[in-house]
This record gives sequence, structure tokens and C-alpha cells, in this order.
Amino acid sequence: MISIQLERAANRKMATLPVHDRRKVERALQTLQRFPNCQHITKLRRDTNMFRLRVGSHRVLFRHSTEKKQISICDVLRRDSRTY
Repeated sequence: MISIQLERAANRKMATLPVHDRRKVERALQTLQRFPNCQHITKLRRDTNMFRLRVGSHRVLFRHSTEKKQISICDVLRRDSRTY
């Protein structure tokens, strides 16, 4: 089973989200337990083990470690013209 950990920056961003959006993101993070059999995930080009999860108007950036069977949530961003 894959463990999911929030890095410090992602934890701070989650705390600033409105309650409704935070719940949506938390539910989406639970689906990462089944990684790579998840929807709305895109592998990022710049790094070999970085991925993006789309949750409504938010994007969750995470790193997957196959050796440790671990997912580290790096950041939670609101999608706008300056997100990437």
C-alpha cells in the first residue's frame, strides 16, 4: 500500500483553502492510494517522478517514489493563468 505524506508547503496551502475545496482535495488525495490507477493525473515533463492531479480548479503536485512506495504532496495550487 502506498503512503501519502504532505510536505510543509502543501500542508500550509491546504490550511488556507476554503472548507469545501479542502474536502474535495482530501478526497482526491485518498484516491492516490490506488496510484497509478487513478484519473486526472498527468506526468510532468521536467522531472521523471513528478505528477499533477487535477481537482476542479486546483492542482496537486506530487512526487512518487517507487522504492519507498510513497507519495509526497509537494504543493496545492489554484489553477489560473500563472499556475505553471
